[in-house]
Amino acid sequence: MQRNGPVDPRAWRPAEGRTDWSFPLATAAYGAGHRTIVVRLVEQGTETARDTVRATFR
Repeated sequence: MQRNGPVDPRAWRPAEGRTDWSFPLATAAYGAGHRTIVVRLVEQGTETARDTVRATFR
């Protein structure tokens, strides 16, 4: 995905847990470069929280 491009709805992955959570991320599928990882909490179909982190894939 290009920077500032639209989010692919198929890219969302469910996390396991709520206070201590994790999810798989196959970085090789996205190629090298700077990426923004978006994490959001969806409760009963409504997004109630969102956070982001910048990462560099090599």
